[in-house]
Amino acid sequence: MRLRSPRHEETRGDRSGERGVTAVFLALWIIVIIGFVALGIDMSIHTKSRQNLWDTLDASALAGVSFLPDGDAAAQAALDYADANMPGLAPGIEFWCVVGRTASGNPDSSHIPAMCDPGPGPYTAGAYPGLECNDRMCLIPCNPFAPEFDVCNTMTVQAERDVIYTFAPVIGFNQGSTGVLTSAACKGPCGASILAPGDIALVVDRTGSMRPQDVSALQSASNAFLEGLDTSLHDVALGTLGRSNPSSTCPTRPSTSGSSGPWIPVGLTNDYDLTDNTPPDNPPNLNASSELVQGISCLTTSSTGTNLGDPIEAAGNYLVANGRPEAADGVVFMTDGEANEPFGSGNCNYAETKALGVKSLGVIVVTIAYRLQGVDCEGTPATTVLADMASDPLSGVPTADDGGDGPLGLPGGCATPPSISSENADGDLFFCAPDPGQLAAVFHAASGAILAEFSDRTLLIRPPS
Repeated sequence: MRLRSPRHEETRGDRSGERGVTAVFLALWIIVIIGFVALGIDMSIHTKSRQNLWDTLDASALAGVSFLPDGDAAAQAALDYADANMPGLAPGIEFWCVVGRTASGNPDSSHIPAMCDPGPGPYTAGAYPGLECNDRMCLIPCNPFAPEFDVCNTMTVQAERDVIYTFAPVIGFNQGSTGVLTSAACKGPCGASILAPGDIALVVDRTGSMRPQDVSALQSASNAFLEGLDTSLHDVALGTLGRSNPSSTCPTRPSTSGSSGPWIPVGLTNDYDLTDNTPPDNPPNLNASSELVQGISCLTTSSTGTNLGDPIEAAGNYLVANGRPEAADGVVFMTDGEANEPFGSGNCNYAETKALGVKSLGVIVVTIAYRLQGVDCEGTPATTVLADMASDPLSGVPTADDGGDGPLGLPGGCATPPSISSENADGDLFFCAPDPGQLAAVFHAASGAILAEFSDRTLLIRPPS
């Protein structure tokens, strides 16, 4: 019979103890890991809940501020939107008059009552408790209700929500809070100037169907468009149909490819005008050294087809990515042709879909149909496609293609002198020009329309605190 040595027994006992200690440590580590996983999941829930609340407050503020100066309608719209998206949410609402700030750090009283009217001066914290200023704007408390009936241009929407945790109760945390969140939205000019700032992408067609006289008229109309803007308020970018292949002498030199080269060859700039006179200089007195002015002056026809969808999408995305946060965004889009790219068919619907996406970003779209009377776009008048691509104005009638007879018996505008006059005076954001001689007047009308939209637009702001 073989006997085990004491040494063997001692080693076995030590190993059993080690396994026991390892099991205890493993159990503890599992608990720790579960705790971290629970915290991670619930932190994600917390972050998502906070963002959802902020998104709801942003949208509620925008929904309400569009009704100002009617305080009752503005408050009800904000509350209705908040409750519809987060049942039971009843945010606190306050109204303000937002004006510019003077060099001395006080509210700019010259903006009252042009921007808003919170009541009589002096506009000091003593007279208006709660007044705050930052380096650009001042918020003055404003009461749109009786008996004051102040004219307010801004509202803040504030709320806090509890966040119920799913796993963290295991380690003793049942719920948290989003904290108090505040969103602010303003209507019209909001700060530095009584006129609303805006970033504009001017997108023009220079494809093969544009004759030399058409390109010349386009250049003159584009220059007049720039002359009518204010360099202190309006930054402008230039886009082209088709794409460009910029050179050292011409930023809008045509690309020979439908798939390479920028749609927006000239970025936002405000160096285009030498004298901002009122009324504008005629002929325009522009800055010849400006890349934007140079890009217009060297426009030549492109050999590519007409793609309407991709360039309008590129213009909208460019503005959202590069525009100033305090400025409204707008695209003025002119074409003389029906969409025939980038696919074999479905190009017109594609253009409308892309324009819809741009408008959903909050970008105002103004469209100009040039020499498109009687032109068909895959069974629909090309003028109707352009009208559908345009935004509806913030006030007035929805944008539409009015009057006239289109191809294939379809109704369409821009076909007869009466329908052209009616279309360009109906207050919407679609315009038409049947010949080169009318292009400058139509660009002028489009400029007035988009500047009016900037003055009526609503936007989120970051108020002083």
